[in-house]
Amino acid sequence: MNVSFMFDNRLAVTEDIIVGQEDKASLDPITVDGIAVDSFEDAFKRVRDGSTIVINKNTVMNNYIQIYKYDNVTIQLNKASLTCNQPIYCWNKTLNVVGEGTIKASDMDNDYLFIMSNIYDDWNPILNIDGKIRVIANAAVFTNSKTKNATINIGKDVVLDGFWYGFSTNGTSTGTKLNFNGTAITRAEAADEPNGIYLAGDGEYFLGGNSKVESFLPVEIRAGKLTIEGGEYISTGEGEATQKKNGNGSTGQNICISVAEHSTKLPIEVKILGGKFKANGAAFMEGDPNETGVATENTTIGIYGGVFSAKEAVKTLTPESDCKNFIYGGKFSNLENEDYIAKGYKAEKAHNGTVEVVKM
Repeated sequence: MNVSFMFDNRLAVTEDIIVGQEDKASLDPITVDGIAVDSFEDAFKRVRDGSTIVINKNTVMNNYIQIYKYDNVTIQLNKASLTCNQPIYCWNKTLNVVGEGTIKASDMDNDYLFIMSNIYDDWNPILNIDGKIRVIANAAVFTNSKTKNATINIGKDVVLDGFWYGFSTNGTSTGTKLNFNGTAITRAEAADEPNGIYLAGDGEYFLGGNSKVESFLPVEIRAGKLTIEGGEYISTGEGEATQKKNGNGSTGQNICISVAEHSTKLPIEVKILGGKFKANGAAFMEGDPNETGVATENTTIGIYGGVFSAKEAVKTLTPESDCKNFIYGGKFSNLENEDYIAKGYKAEKAHNGTVEVVKM
């Protein structure tokens, strides 16, 4: 992995985020393949295919890192923190982040941390984060406008702790593959409308059974294919569920899972197999707030399972013209519009007023 740096002489800002439980005084602060180095930047100058950088003590990264040559490089945190004054750019090849510790942007209100991007069209960056890793930034992981065919794998003990976004894609990124089994949370106030997982670009997104997302808007998809296998999704919004027109950002308000075609007019496919979805407004909502005119035609939805709890468990922005006949199963706190139920299926009410959709 070749590395280039820009030096800006900014003052390093850090804090002791993780304190190791064992005595690590005898360990070198940073090593590359067992050899001690002076700094995190120096470590990346020495990596080769398969290299492992071990961080044993709290460390500051002052200059941005570009990962684009050497393959399968690993950053291993040993109960330590890495505070970044610049992003880590994943251009190509594979970067692994493992162990136990925290990677934090020094200005979490403004800075992105792991940025996926491409210099050349045939480069396919891969980011694997696994272990007890917490990533803290404005957007913990982000695919920018130049990203093509990036793969991101997030393990079950990983926390993407975002101010605005846990995970976010740009609307013009393409071919992104996300395999998410961790936790995504946001810190911004609900009035600022943060998103746990924002999927604007065309890609394939999988949220596994260990997923937990808590935010004003836990998940919004505006292009691509989304499969939710399970997990827990909680909206912290308090008002009525709605979707507002927005050509550059999210649309959903007080919704757990929001489906709203982007101004790019790319197809959307959503499949929900299970999970728990809780909101004050709507647990699931689909609409065409940007008035593309082709959103219903371009959107395919299938709800096959899950528990949906909200004032309106399922809602569409304009029932007369939005998607219909997409619920094949699941349990709902209410289900007023039976047009949402797929043909050949029916709603059965329990004694407590909840609804289960079953086959006729």
